[in-house]
Amino acid sequence: MTYGYEPEPRPRPGWGNPRAVVDAVEGQAGRAASARRDVADVTGTATSDDGLLRAVADGGGLRELVIDPRAMRMPSVDLAAAVVALARRAAEDLTRAREERLRDLGVERLSVDLDESLGRLQELRSLVEAGHGDMRAVYERFRREAGR
Repeated sequence: MTYGYEPEPRPRPGWGNPRAVVDAVEGQAGRAASARRDVADVTGTATSDDGLLRAVADGGGLRELVIDPRAMRMPSVDLAAAVVALARRAAEDLTRAREERLRDLGVERLSVDLDESLGRLQELRSLVEAGHGDMRAVYERFRREAGR
């Protein structure tokens, strides 16, 4: 799952200052990375209806599974199915909790890969700093390669 930061409406940097374009994108990427760190500690929890099973999920998957000894009386197939269903519910709760935390932070979920965007930004920065060619051509190439 990838998150990006969509700030309040902002003035677009002009062509006269390519450094402003790079700085604006870096600022947005920095805020997105900060939001990613802010949700890293969020967990999702699910408990079975009878209270005999409890699962906790985090970004790495199932972090904790508590099985009351009384649940061991269930047939193993039923217990396994209950654990899988509970883990799925904990993961769904994690997604909900993360989205809630991001909303509280004012971050909108986007389908942008932050690491890929940062790599492309570094490439653009190199082109700008090296002064290769027309800035509009550099931007158009960057936009074309980014799929926009």
